Amino acid sequence: MSSTVWPALVLIPLLAAGTAAASDAPGRCTRAISPDSALQVYAAMKDLRGADGCALVDVRTDKDTMRVILEKDGAALPAMEVRPAACAAGAEVTGPEFAVSVPAAAAAQCPTAAAKMKALVTGNALAAASKLDPAPRLIGPRAKIAAGAGAAVLAIAAFGIWRWRRRRRAPAA
Repeated sequence: MSSTVWPALVLIPLLAAGTAAASDAPGRCTRAISPDSALQVYAAMKDLRGADGCALVDVRTDKDTMRVILEKDGAALPAMEVRPAACAAGAEVTGPEFAVSVPAAAAAQCPTAAAKMKALVTGNALAAASKLDPAPRLIGPRAKIAAGAGAAVLAIAAFGIWRWRRRRRAPAA
């Protein structure tokens, strides 16, 4: 085993363990839409029948995003998106806990529903955003110890092989 190979055998497991442990996704939101907030939006919007003829179709949540889907004359409109205020850079309307972005098409065709959503968000009528775990741990402490032990065993084995080969090549005195 050449002298340039064994350091790579030691460093690869250590680097793999370090990168996986440090992989905190930048820009990942640490707040989430609680089920209570989604139910409150659904309860407030389900019976909304404004003069514009829009109706609520669905309220969907995906951790940090709630999509409120409306329809007018049987055609679905672009979804209004509600996010925790801490995660909604560039949102149209921001309240104490949440922010909402209403697409122009939805605002133009359903002004009553758009105004209602904005009032819900700014009026602090929704439950607080839930806090998510900062980052999923890809490698736990035991796996890190195992990786370190594996790297140490590889280093010792590489050193032993290197010494053995060196002694074998040395002329007998």
